[in-house]
Amino acid sequence: MNTTLCGDECAISGYIADRRRGNNRAKGAVNQKASGKSEFDTDYEGFAGEMAFAKIMNVYPDFRISVRAGSADCVVNGVPVDVKTHPDYGEWNWLMVTVPETPNESVDVYALMVHTGRDFKFVGWCTREAIIQPGLVRTSIETRNGTKPLEAPAYCLLVRPGVLSTEEIR
Repeated sequence: MNTTLCGDECAISGYIADRRRGNNRAKGAVNQKASGKSEFDTDYEGFAGEMAFAKIMNVYPDFRISVRAGSADCVVNGVPVDVKTHPDYGEWNWLMVTVPETPNESVDVYALMVHTGRDFKFVGWCTREAIIQPGLVRTSIETRNGTKPLEAPAYCLLVRPGVLSTEEIR
């Protein structure tokens, strides 16, 4: 399932990202990003992915600015979903969940969105139990350009056909 964010949706994503970043830093929350992007770019990409996912699933995204610490980004059919987003790396797409000090029990499903610019694709989803496993913690990932270190340890699942579900979230 694919969608393209319009200019207004991109502007809203930038606004929410900037407000969340500022509020989170003011409250002492540390950005748990796993990439070398700026905090704004990470927050923008994250909220844009949340908005695109909500648009595809026909649900309302979480526009709250307050510190959310890994809480669900939206609810689909009563299921709390945390949306993870990164550029589309083709066969090298990873679902990554930064390792928290305390595992978050409020999220049941992790969904992966990938994008090229404003074009987003829903890759699939998995349950919390499928990804929050000690054996999946990594400090680096393999990419088409070699090994890439992560800024923080993360649960990492290399997405191959059949790894993530594209069935309706229930």
